Amino acid sequence: MALQRATLSPDLAKAVLSRIHQPAMLLSLDRVILETNDLFDERFGDGTVSRGHPCHELTHGLSLPCKVWGESCPLDRPGETQLHHHTAARRAEYDEVVARPVRDFRGRVVAFLVVSRPVGLA
Repeated sequence: MALQRATLSPDLAKAVLSRIHQPAMLLSLDRVILETNDLFDERFGDGTVSRGHPCHELTHGLSLPCKVWGESCPLDRPGETQLHHHTAARRAEYDEVVARPVRDFRGRVVAFLVVSRPVGLA
């Protein structure tokens, strides 16, 4: 698991994410949710555990990645803030989303920190 390769324990990941005051998640390189903060769970969750699910399932309610449906994926352009359309949170909304790489001690990207800022209804 990417968290272990990054030497970031799940407890430490949850503690770091809890300090972010926007919906945030830690994603594996294959876009699977490793950890989320409470704000993410409130905005995109349905009361079930989000860990282990592909991000597009919770943020868009889709069975395939965003780019298959013609929407850009923040992981494809890390560091760039993107306007992203989310539909899984009971109504269609827009967020500004930025993904930042999480690197191991050798500088290899092992995960992504993704932070969303809600900007309004679609």
